[in-house]
Amino acid sequence: MKEQIGMSLWRQNEILQNSITEMMGWDAEYYLTEPDKIETLDKYELSKIVDKIKIKVLVPDDFKNTQKEIFVINIPEKNFAINKKPRLSDIIFFPDIKRMYRVTNSTLYNGLFRVELEKYTIKNTL
Repeated sequence: MKEQIGMSLWRQNEILQNSITEMMGWDAEYYLTEPDKIETLDKYELSKIVDKIKIKVLVPDDFKNTQKEIFVINIPEKNFAINKKPRLSDIIFFPDIKRMYRVTNSTLYNGLFRVELEKYTIKNTL
């Protein structure tokens, strides 16, 4: 019985988080990459992009006006296919503010991926 109540509360929490993200989340384009496969563009190194997903994410209140290089966002687990998750070097683009970030870390907690991002900079191969 306790197990059923716990699972029910967990499921209700997941539904609430997904609803909040849908209503208040920022639109983003998530680019899944293959970090082991590097492509060269002119003199720059890029991880190979293998898929693109349009998602909504929860961001900090000061996100739009921040100059921070690193911060954390939340992405509902439902945005990723089974056996997929945010990986190092994946890229997130926020079209509303025209900024791009690279994933540096992610953990799954209660149906949300807590994803650490850093401002995207192209790696020079020279």
